[in-house]
Amino acid sequence: MKSAADYLAAIDDNEKYKPEWVEENRNDKEWNAAYSTQMNLFRIRRLKLIGDLNINFPDAPELEDLLLSRFDDNEVVWQKDFIEEIKAYEVKYNNAPQNIEKAWYYYYDGIIGRNYRKADPILGVLNDFDSRYPESEYAEELYTKAMHYLNNTPALDALTQTILTRFPDGQTAQRALAQQSIKALEGREFKLIFKDVISDRKINISDWRGRVVVVDFWATWCGPCVGEIPKMKNIYSKYHSRGVEFVGISLDHEEKTLRDFCIKNSIPWPQYCTEGGNGDPGFDEKWGITGIPTIFILDKQGRVHSVEARGRVEELIDELL
Repeated sequence: MKSAADYLAAIDDNEKYKPEWVEENRNDKEWNAAYSTQMNLFRIRRLKLIGDLNINFPDAPELEDLLLSRFDDNEVVWQKDFIEEIKAYEVKYNNAPQNIEKAWYYYYDGIIGRNYRKADPILGVLNDFDSRYPESEYAEELYTKAMHYLNNTPALDALTQTILTRFPDGQTAQRALAQQSIKALEGREFKLIFKDVISDRKINISDWRGRVVVVDFWATWCGPCVGEIPKMKNIYSKYHSRGVEFVGISLDHEEKTLRDFCIKNSIPWPQYCTEGGNGDPGFDEKWGITGIPTIFILDKQGRVHSVEARGRVEELIDELL
């Protein structure tokens, strides 16, 4: 391209290729695949255009905002030399401290994103960001993500206390309190009577005394939940005949959506549809669920053995059988 204006025009023109998200197609696998393909093509072209503009016309004033938007993309954030881009941005736009702060936020957010359940790098990120920006408006967002990524790890309790002290009135503190609340369920009896949306049978979990029960909080619109279905089906096949029951508690809003999905994907265990929680008053308070997927394991006496069974289902089943 001959000028910075040509690059800027191409960046603007690329916007017409950005696909529109259609909520009602969320559960359509083919539509989702096509959407992801088109979105990736749009993103990659945009990233390249901004990068080329920066190389060929580094003094273009529009780059200050364009580069910042480029940093908000895992394709860039997860590159090994990303920190060098951040440092170069910091030098180049040293008169824009708010943008520099946001750029560093993207950097630290990306590190958390690549270190799921790894306490040392995640806690190191929080310390570094706090040292750099002790009063940052982005700090709570980083702590929220860290809490999610350190769920079911020994580091979570200390992180929760830090959050409650530092952000006592924020949404992160509310989530942290809910996390403490959910842990308090361990050792208590789990009660649930519901209509299975697959068979229309009335099921009382108390009737399963003497069997280990896996309680899977999920939804058909939850990507990580759906991604774990093959593994969960394998575990069910392995243990069901040995005295293990599964039950799905779905946050889907419509029974038909849940029923059709389970039938199509041959999910054999019963399902309770909470209608997004609206069909079960007190859903959040009763079980303390702040996010899905979440998996509970009940012992043979019907008590909650663990509220943090995700990733440890087989281990905990073996422990209880």
